[in-house]
Amino acid sequence: MKVRFQSCDHCRLCNSTDFALLLDFPEMPVLAEPVPAGTMVATGQLTVAACRRCVYVFLREAIGGGIYSDYTYTPQISCDMVDYLRKFVHRMVAGLGLGPDSRGLEIGSGDGSLCREFNAAGVAFTGVEPSRILSGISRERNGVETHHAFMDVALARRLGCRFDLVVVRHVLEHIHDFAAFFEAIDLCLKPAGTLVVEVPYLGEIIRQRQFYAFFFELLSYFSMQTLARLFANHGFHIFKVEFVHPEGG
Repeated sequence: MKVRFQSCDHCRLCNSTDFALLLDFPEMPVLAEPVPAGTMVATGQLTVAACRRCVYVFLREAIGGGIYSDYTYTPQISCDMVDYLRKFVHRMVAGLGLGPDSRGLEIGSGDGSLCREFNAAGVAFTGVEPSRILSGISRERNGVETHHAFMDVALARRLGCRFDLVVVRHVLEHIHDFAAFFEAIDLCLKPAGTLVVEVPYLGEIIRQRQFYAFFFELLSYFSMQTLARLFANHGFHIFKVEFVHPEGG
């Protein structure tokens, strides 16, 4: 079974059409999920390119965001991950001086595990999660106020400019329209607020030869150079960088 994708014919960062082809897989499964033996699996051509102007590495095929609405992949939270999330919360609370009057938002909040830890630390956190399954778990199991939706300008306007901290963990690499995404963040983040982004690091993907990192859901593979350019394009600047390893670097 074949599927169609929106093909990206220009660099998402600098709009250049001058890019080099790095990888070309003629037929790859659309979703990396287990299926019963004999089941027909949707496939498509997957190509990875690098912009010659700004060295941004990206997937040319952009799969529709609708795949996340009924996402069946539900990650299990290990003890190590819970420990990582709690330490993450402690660093944010202490480093940013967050308190009972602070508000936070996580975009792509999954099952609400991080929001739950922030709430337990006394910082009110709201989640935005497009998966019906995960947003339900977030609300019902973890007691997190969760919007079952994609983060967009309309939702940002409803939420209002009220958040001291916006967290985007392992989401930015899935985004096709950076301009709309950052506009939404800008609308709901206070002028003196902080945006925390966590993404897979291209340098580590290369160093560890993580060939499995290239699949349809990941549209971007960021270096520090391309991250800095992306943020600058949308009025943000990087003031601190940390390398963390809960998901392979």
